[in-house]
Amino acid sequence: MSQSEEPAREDPHSLAPIAIGGESDDRDLANMKSGRGMRVVLTLVVAAAAVVGGAQLLRSMDDRQTYVLAASQLERTDTEQREAFMRCALPNYQRSQVTNAGTLRNAVESASERMDKNYAKLLNKCTPLMGGFQEAVTNIKAPADVTQQVAAVNRAVADLSQAFGNYRELIQKQGYDATQAAPLIDAIGTSWQSYLSAREQAKQAITAHL
Repeated sequence: MSQSEEPAREDPHSLAPIAIGGESDDRDLANMKSGRGMRVVLTLVVAAAAVVGGAQLLRSMDDRQTYVLAASQLERTDTEQREAFMRCALPNYQRSQVTNAGTLRNAVESASERMDKNYAKLLNKCTPLMGGFQEAVTNIKAPADVTQQVAAVNRAVADLSQAFGNYRELIQKQGYDATQAAPLIDAIGTSWQSYLSAREQAKQAITAHL
């Protein structure tokens, strides 16, 4: 056999590139890239979820705050403005003794018997306080789903104001007469009971969200 027919042996000093791993390395590189890509995607998803969750939490906190504000305003109108009017209109007034229609009727009758026409003068002095009470209730910033209950409180206060106004005009003209005064005093008691009921319903509707 001649030298030319012998198989060529690779020169160990050759500069030709040597394949190491071949297709296996390509797959490993692709898998590494794929893994990094997946981690990036997952990171973005988690970040987006955190942003959305944070926004929802902020909205939830804002919504709750509106109910807290409404509850606070409702309470203040009763303990401040309403209390101020009652202390003016009912001498020797004690909150714990005027808890329903009957107790308010008795208080008005008692004051009328003692003061007669002077009671009309007293009620006239108290009129601005009733106006402040009405304004405070009107200004309650109620969330949409409790506006109906708060509006009922507003109407009840308006009725109470009207009832006291009608009674003041009667005794201012002719003094206190039990028979003629009775229907107007009953109207005061009825509107007072309506206010108490409406206020309690509004309070429950608002606090249900707290």
